[in-house]
Amino acid sequence: MDFGGVKTNIESLDQYNDLIKRICEWFIALKHPGYKLKNISQKEE
Repeated sequence: MDFGGVKTNIESLDQYNDLIKRICEWFIALKHPGYKLKNISQKEE
């Protein structure tokens, strides 16, 4: 996939969503140790 002109090895939207989830979990773990992420959803605009 291309994101803003950058070629990545992400082949599907599911892989992209998993990456975003892992980034969110990592960031939350830095700020709030022990907190678990239960649900990530995307709002339809």
